[in-house]
Amino acid sequence: MAVKSSTLLLVLLLVTLGCEVTSSTAYNPRHFGAACDTGILKRSSFPSGFVFGSASSSYQLLLWPQMGS
Repeated sequence: MAVKSSTLLLVLLLVTLGCEVTSSTAYNPRHFGAACDTGILKRSSFPSGFVFGSASSSYQLLLWPQMGS
C-alpha cells in the first residue's frame, strides 16, 4: 500500500511540476508586439489572384503542381 501511495504522490508531483513549467514559459508578454522585419515581403511579389490566409495557403499548395509551378 505504501508503494502505491508513493507512486501516486510522485505522479501528482510530476504533473504539477510539468503544468507549472509549461504555463510559466508558454505565456511571455514580451513576445506580443515584437517587431518583425518584413521589408522583403511585398504584395506585388506574389502572383495576381494570390489569396492570403491559412486555409487559402494550404489550398494553393495542393494545387501548385496542377498550376504548372
